[in-house]
Amino acid sequence: MKVEIFRNTVKRRGTGASFEMIKAWREGIKATGDEPVWIEGVPDKEKWMGPPKEKVCVHFGYGPDNAGDFLKGNRRKIRQHMEQHGGVPIVFDGGLWTSFGNRATNPEQHYFRCGLWSPMRNGNFLNKNSPGDRWQKIKSTFNIDERPWRKEGKYILLCTQPKDNWSMAQKDPYVWVDEVVEQLKGFTDRPLMLRPHPNHADKCAEDISKRHPQIKIADMTRGGGMFKGYRWTFLEELNNIHCVVTHNSTAAVDAATYGIPVFLTSDLCLAWDIGAHDLKQIENPVMPDRTQWLHDLAYANWTLQEVRDGTVWKFMKPQVEKLI
Repeated sequence: MKVEIFRNTVKRRGTGASFEMIKAWREGIKATGDEPVWIEGVPDKEKWMGPPKEKVCVHFGYGPDNAGDFLKGNRRKIRQHMEQHGGVPIVFDGGLWTSFGNRATNPEQHYFRCGLWSPMRNGNFLNKNSPGDRWQKIKSTFNIDERPWRKEGKYILLCTQPKDNWSMAQKDPYVWVDEVVEQLKGFTDRPLMLRPHPNHADKCAEDISKRHPQIKIADMTRGGGMFKGYRWTFLEELNNIHCVVTHNSTAAVDAATYGIPVFLTSDLCLAWDIGAHDLKQIENPVMPDRTQWLHDLAYANWTLQEVRDGTVWKFMKPQVEKLI
């Protein structure tokens, strides 16, 4: 089987976790006896080189319908072509549980999300009713503290995302905060805290403070200097939190794993199935059993080596063949 590897969905710099993963997929396809077909722009690595010619391809990230040109546009065009012609795209993105240490800054030890069509909940990870062995391995590797649901806490923590993040689907994070604050009126007296995404933390904190001066801003200076270590202090921020509210952030997965109830405003969020969706219930968040959810998520996350040696393609190939 020929499988196209769309390198032109990864930034042109040629370094980093996503670039290592796209190379690993080429090696993994070849290791199983199938034929990888490498696609990159000429002369610009990000240049669009036309739609897939094969029934199966691999690319990084997700291209929503409103994606423009270059990387996000390439991903969108691939997805739309496959939808129209009965093909299947395999997609990957950074993994979950980053607050516990699963960080792409160390690609060889990182677990990446790998699935069909999308790395969000609208993707197919071929992981329904998975056994618990993989979760136990990931849990042990990162010493993940899987706590019972917490039933006490002071703050409601709002976790924002950058507007240009495809998981935000171009929804303005400031408008999102406005909407959440308005919806919470009359249903809770709890104080609100904002934890901006690290990629827009200072500007978001400044702007939201002007719009909503009553919202406390998470400490971004711990460890000395603005942002130093801020990306990795999320679990500390959860110590006095009643619940987390976010649109479609993987922070919800970390929070729920840690025992903090979550409210989601997008059904694409990977914590949707164990979270609450109606902010009127903010004082009585749902706390379902998370066991199968964690088992399934573990089978959505794979290492570079597992991709490189063909393990992931062997896992996916039988189901992919049925779909095409």
